This record gives sequence, C-alpha cells and structure tokens, in this order.
Amino acid sequence: MLSACGFPHDENGGLMLLEHISEEFSGVKFGDKRLSTRFLKLMNSFASFFQGSIPDACGSGSDIKAAYRFYSNRKVSMHSIF
Repeated sequence: MLSACGFPHDENGGLMLLEHISEEFSGVKFGDKRLSTRFLKLMNSFASFFQGSIPDACGSGSDIKAAYRFYSNRKVSMHSIF
C-alpha cells in the first residue's frame, strides 16, 4: 500500500521509509561504506522533514555536523547521487 506521497506502508499503516529509500538509492555508490550509510540516514531524515532545513531534519548537533561533513566530502557530488 502506498501513501499519498508514494511511500509504502506496512500492514499497520506505518511508513516504511528506510526500506523504500534503501531500494530507491541502491545504485548510489561513493566508494566508502560509511558515506553510503550516512547518505541513507540523511535521506531518511529528509523524507520525514522534506520541507525543513538540515537542522530541522537532523535534530541533534552531532547529526547536523555529520550532514554538513557528508556534503563537504569530495567523494559526494550530484553526479555520484544521480
């Protein structure tokens, strides 16, 4: 079952965002497992707060810092994501 925004629901009506995101971005490769893991966590956060800023989506100070470090990494580019 899909929600109005196209995300799948489990049998109890809860969104299965992380599973959907993992499938959607399965082809994204950064050459570093830590970057790939961080990317999926960020995409999950942004899916929950898609109209908010990075601090809104990430919440804690350490997660905000990790997000900015991720985006400033030379291995991360629009080309590597898309």
